[in-house]
Amino acid sequence: MGPKSLDRIIILCVDDDARTRNFLIQMLTIHNSHYVLKFADNGVDAMLTIREYQPDIYIIGLEMPHFDHVVTIKEIQKVGKASHSIGLSKRDNLDIYDRFVQSGLEHHVSKPINFEHLSSKLNEISKNVLMAKLITAGTS
Repeated sequence: MGPKSLDRIIILCVDDDARTRNFLIQMLTIHNSHYVLKFADNGVDAMLTIREYQPDIYIIGLEMPHFDHVVTIKEIQKVGKASHSIGLSKRDNLDIYDRFVQSGLEHHVSKPINFEHLSSKLNEISKNVLMAKLITAGTS
């Protein structure tokens, strides 16, 4: 893919639900031109995409074919660079949240996705990613 632009945020969305992927495509491309979106519908495809694009942010569904989110996060940590993550689940309770945090996910958003909530999380994370890119570019 070549060198990354400092103002681009690569987001990998990993979810086996086509409606969720379509919603994310529609909402994220309309609302932020800095996002470059990549998609996978299972953990195996996610690993291939990670190796090729080295995403800055991951949005990961709780339950997926082939790898669940715990295995996917562990694999991301092996093959990907340090990055930020948001977990998606159909249920919003402490058990689910604890499972996400224990697996290494930083944030949680319930399905159906509240776009304002997701957008707020992504904006917060994006600021950190862009700042890190600027610092890294300044020291290299």
